[in-house]
Amino acid sequence: MLIKILLLVMSVSLFIQSGTAFGEDDIPGLLFRNVEGMMSDANASQLKGDTDSARDQYTTASYLLEKIRQDFPDWNSATVDNRLTVCRTALGEEPAVPVEDEKVTMLFKSIVADSDYEPEGGDIYEISLEGEDKANLKLSYKKLKPFSGDVRICLQTQDTPSNRFLLDSKNSKLFQDEEGEIVMEIVAPAEWPLFLAEFAEGPYGNPQPLSNILEIPEFGE
Repeated sequence: MLIKILLLVMSVSLFIQSGTAFGEDDIPGLLFRNVEGMMSDANASQLKGDTDSARDQYTTASYLLEKIRQDFPDWNSATVDNRLTVCRTALGEEPAVPVEDEKVTMLFKSIVADSDYEPEGGDIYEISLEGEDKANLKLSYKKLKPFSGDVRICLQTQDTPSNRFLLDSKNSKLFQDEEGEIVMEIVAPAEWPLFLAEFAEGPYGNPQPLSNILEIPEFGE
């Protein structure tokens, strides 16, 4: 990882110094497109349960975003700040910029369940999901029965080799109140089941839903 970052520093420095060859206005756009690709790869790594690769990709993307902020401060600053916040929260760092609407981002851990396990809706929480895109989903919840466990968002993957679930490993206090709303970003395929479950440490198990089961909406590109 250290070698990768050092090579990246050298490459970016040379790239910026040679800006006249590409046109200085093109450089931040090219860097940002690289960032978008890295963040997409990081999310794919999370969905596969490869948290080490996800962390490496988010770290590299975060570095490039810092370079854009430093060398091109007037280039789409709000968008750059937003992506930097996503990277830093995924890495477990404190955001350097305010998070609009206190948006929640998640870092998923993979849990492999029994091949024949199919979750059934729980009755401790009632949840609903609405929004216009996956980057701004509003999840509303209401606690119907007392529960003192560590409640997290859980996804069930579809069309994967094993019966795999993804459990949020980052946010431990989202559902402590009797009811509430959270604005969140979930980059996952449409129609994947989503529900609340109790956090578990191990890589194997059958996550038991504490809420009704929803599906991630499908949005037009």
